[in-house]
Amino acid sequence: MEKNHITRHPNTQHIFQDAYIAAEHPQLHTMQSMWALVYERRIPVWVLLQSFPENDQEYPSVIPAVERQLVGPFELTLTGLQSYHNFVEYYVEIAVQGSHMASSHMVVLVVMNGWPHDQDLPSSVEPLLAVLERAESLNDPMTSALVTCRDGVTATGVMMALFVLIERIKLFQEVDVYRSVQEVIYARPQFITSVDQYDLLYEAAAMYLEAYNTYGNFN
Repeated sequence: MEKNHITRHPNTQHIFQDAYIAAEHPQLHTMQSMWALVYERRIPVWVLLQSFPENDQEYPSVIPAVERQLVGPFELTLTGLQSYHNFVEYYVEIAVQGSHMASSHMVVLVVMNGWPHDQDLPSSVEPLLAVLERAESLNDPMTSALVTCRDGVTATGVMMALFVLIERIKLFQEVDVYRSVQEVIYARPQFITSVDQYDLLYEAAAMYLEAYNTYGNFN
């Protein structure tokens, strides 16, 4: 299970914290280690960018199928869910089974609509922008959010590049897709590999600018 960190840049010289961990969607043999990562790192939000067929044997659902589900030593409790236009949120409490010393941890799973696992691009940039905005609102500045897709690079690479692109717009009031992509492929060269992904980022930047209308409305 490969993981890469994408960091926030308050300016071009200093990196002060990790913002996201990008990883492959867990398979049966990596499911326990993924939940261990969430629990031990106290990850507040887990973004799942791609959808998988129901009962997929290679990439099983991470949403607890019942109210309480065991994954190794971890007891997962689905405490609720909320549906939005572009994504669904699941609220999961994680506890270590049989341990009275360890505290439980709550994580929000944000499952994006409109990006099947066998497609390189989403059906629209709107859900991607909505999910990124939601992840930023839920994330704790002192921790990392987790972002996963089927192969750990195709969808996560686009979201990581979009995160950097919007950060650059906010900080420098400039749209620079090339530099944003260079930052993420420095972390992992496989993140952005096609012209179509570049085009999607330009489209997302245009939609973001239109939504906020003027640079003075950025936050």
